[in-house]
Amino acid sequence: MPKVGLVASQNGLGHARRLTHFSAAFLEMGYEVNLFISEFQAQALGEEILDISPNTIVRKIDVYGLDGPTQISSQVNKVPNWLRKELLKFDVVLSDNLTWPGEFLDSFILMGHFSWIDYWKTENSNSHIEIERAVAHASKISNWYAPVDFSQISSTLNKIERIEIPLSRYISDPTISQNSKLASVSFSNGTTGLNKLEESSLRRDFKCIGLELVTKESYSHKQGEFPTLILGRPGFGTIRDCLAMGIPFLPCWNGKDPELEANQETLKRIGLIPASWEGTQKPHMETIREFLNDENFQDRIRDYWTRNSAPIVEILAKMGF
Repeated sequence: MPKVGLVASQNGLGHARRLTHFSAAFLEMGYEVNLFISEFQAQALGEEILDISPNTIVRKIDVYGLDGPTQISSQVNKVPNWLRKELLKFDVVLSDNLTWPGEFLDSFILMGHFSWIDYWKTENSNSHIEIERAVAHASKISNWYAPVDFSQISSTLNKIERIEIPLSRYISDPTISQNSKLASVSFSNGTTGLNKLEESSLRRDFKCIGLELVTKESYSHKQGEFPTLILGRPGFGTIRDCLAMGIPFLPCWNGKDPELEANQETLKRIGLIPASWEGTQKPHMETIREFLNDENFQDRIRDYWTRNSAPIVEILAKMGF
């Protein structure tokens, strides 16, 4: 039985959640799967992992920050010898946007629409040593797979060709019923959020256009309940989930962030949000009203998902597995 090691970035939950679904597909194809995630990710995703991929071997590893031991910090852990030895045992190692496995592997597969190297280049001009080290690790990438249309971020690693693959359909994606949607807006916090004053103001503004601002816990996908709109941080995982559920999505976040800015521009370019929308500004109610009432937008959202997504088993076949 071939063995695959899946290594997730420990930034948030999106990377680990995506690899959880990939682990289920690898198991279906006859692989032994080891999923390397942090203690926090293992706890937060524990039920989902058991439900989706109960035979996956979950390996909890220390927190290494954005891209492992190359994290810019005065307190950086080195990859322990046991982890090096474990990863060397696998027939294939696939990382979700991490380069550090290249420190000691002859080759590995990278998956993701950006690298943390480019984050460092944007955020910290004093990170030359860390960037050089990570670029050296990236030289061991055998293939770099990126989701279709979302691989537009310019990269320090531009010598490595990014191969576009469809967006992933998850076995847990709900069946959509357009008639079951609530007259509400859900705010998806991600790792940033609205302060109470802004939330209170938004709640009043949405009420004026007939929508209630709700939390994710206020509705149930399993009962066929979906909000009219999701507003929030445009991480790729959130965008994928909204497309899969057929729910209109508009970006909204605080601060500068190259990935989020690029994702917003991609959504504009492929025609899934208004060209005038700016996610770092206060949501404009008239633009939201027009967006939700424009059937062309809603048709494009459904059509885009149908044309540009595929089951993960089919995606792995495209990747050569």
